[in-house]
Amino acid sequence: MKRRGACRVALVDIASFTEDVCSPLSSACLMVHARKALGRRIDCRLFQYGPGRRRRMVAAALRDLAAFAPRVVGISCYFWNVEAALALARALKRRRPALRVVLGGPEVHPGRAALLRAKTADALVLGEGEETLVELLRRLLDGRSWAGTPGALAMGALRPVRGPRRAFIEPLDRVPSPWTAGAFPRHGAVWTMALLETARGCPMDCSFCTWTYRRTKMRRLSDARVKADLKVLARLPVTKVFVCDSDFFLDRGRGLRLARHLRRLGEKKGIFWSMQVGSDHLDAEVLKATDHRCFGLGVGVESLSPGVLRLNGRNPDLRRIKAALDCLRRRPTRAEVQLQLIFALPGETRESFLAGLDKLLAVPGARPIVLCAQALPGSRLAGPMRHLVRRRRRPPHYVVATNTLPEREYRELRRATFELLLLMKHPPTRDLLRRLAKKRAGSITAVFAAVRRGLDPGARSILGKAWRRYSRFPVREHYSVNSEGRLALSAAQEARLFAGVQAAAWAERPGAGR
Repeated sequence: MKRRGACRVALVDIASFTEDVCSPLSSACLMVHARKALGRRIDCRLFQYGPGRRRRMVAAALRDLAAFAPRVVGISCYFWNVEAALALARALKRRRPALRVVLGGPEVHPGRAALLRAKTADALVLGEGEETLVELLRRLLDGRSWAGTPGALAMGALRPVRGPRRAFIEPLDRVPSPWTAGAFPRHGAVWTMALLETARGCPMDCSFCTWTYRRTKMRRLSDARVKADLKVLARLPVTKVFVCDSDFFLDRGRGLRLARHLRRLGEKKGIFWSMQVGSDHLDAEVLKATDHRCFGLGVGVESLSPGVLRLNGRNPDLRRIKAALDCLRRRPTRAEVQLQLIFALPGETRESFLAGLDKLLAVPGARPIVLCAQALPGSRLAGPMRHLVRRRRRPPHYVVATNTLPEREYRELRRATFELLLLMKHPPTRDLLRRLAKKRAGSITAVFAAVRRGLDPGARSILGKAWRRYSRFPVREHYSVNSEGRLALSAAQEARLFAGVQAAAWAERPGAGR
């Protein structure tokens, strides 16, 4: 029901393409903060659309927004949805030129000022959005210009005008909780995975991250606020929660304290908690606190080359990574552990990448995840370091070549990595490759390269078809080289591949054919 006399504001979230559609946390934070600040002066609603064809999504959004008739529409832009978001913004402005369109999110930066000149948007929010959106709405209600608003870029009389940098919200508890405010009704909801925030910001200076551009400051929600959110989540029919913090154990004592609370809820309610942890902070105590099937740990390794780590703003001391990997070998855990490498970072060669991948493949019970490097807007890869990479012109801005990895070598290595990771998902094949590497005092990647050359046409055909299927996925889904659920092989295909690998390994053994 529309509130008479109130300024209607629609916040649009276009969900990601992953198997689990996430709750629209950022848009919900904007909504509850605006409601708190402006009260009955606004009628703010949240609209979420799941992954699918862009034209169908835009048509559905246009219908919904026409029925609501907002005065302002805000759209959050990420690498997976920015083209759909811009298509929706253009369609809205064509239908209602007087409508105010505000764009924000990681894909929005000062370099997109052309969107204002083209009248695709009326304001761009740069950085943290809650306070900036409130001020834009307050200025609109008071009949004042948006030009010069702190934290925003908006059209002035003749050109886009950037307002002063806005201070970060402190304490973070000032932003109301979307969970305790009831911003996520489950009836008819699109999302299947809940997002939980316990902290914002990151102290790192990684070349591939937009937090560097945004100069974020580490701020944490109070334990009381986090536990209140968890109490709400425990009452909902939620089975998966992704914790959005850059590193859950950055504040070690707090992370361990909250992890014990999450474990109790996971055991009692069957909730799976997925979170990031830096390799600097993964040790026996963290593994003990998360030693349960209700935890998923994404461990950021990025590279195992000191030169690559140094060039890309990471700690080049490999002792911290080695200690984390040794800890995983010594202390088996029931948690689902993903060891994350980034493919095609500046400075990484074919040899250094494979050496790093080998070390991760040798860790029992952990799964290597190879993420494709992106020159995200505002990151150093898209700015001061752009001469070291070649990227796609249109989003998502995947790196397709670097100063040390030419494009042809990039394509060949990416496909070989895809095929190896596909084989490693099949336990008998994984065990065979590991045994061969140990027996020959070599590496898994070297054994795979030899076996790959000797595969029979039938086994080679299965790998080729899997690669072609992966290649036909929408480009926004190529964020990882790993084959996910949509590319699962049948039992017959796995058995056929295993037989092919066995035969090729037998043919490659020392003395074969004499």
